[in-house]
Amino acid sequence: MTEKRAPEERERRSDSSQPATGGWVACSERMPDIEHTEENDGCSKWVLVFAPARGRDMAFWDGTRWYWGGGGYAIQSEVTHWIDMPSPPRSEP
Repeated sequence: MTEKRAPEERERRSDSSQPATGGWVACSERMPDIEHTEENDGCSKWVLVFAPARGRDMAFWDGTRWYWGGGGYAIQSEVTHWIDMPSPPRSEP
């Protein structure tokens, strides 16, 4: 069963000009934890970030700067908020 949404709610959810408030963390308040694992030594896990000039994208934090997903390029625009990636969907038996 698909969830039905009012047109204004669908529009609000697809708008990348501002992040949703629930769960987003302001970079001025806290940055993602740096992990020291074999896979990700010295960087944060992948998170979803919001930059007003670019919108939303996956990125990681190395303690000094953000890097975009899909190439690891340093982000040139200011990231204002971040949020943990959602858990993947569970397969149903």
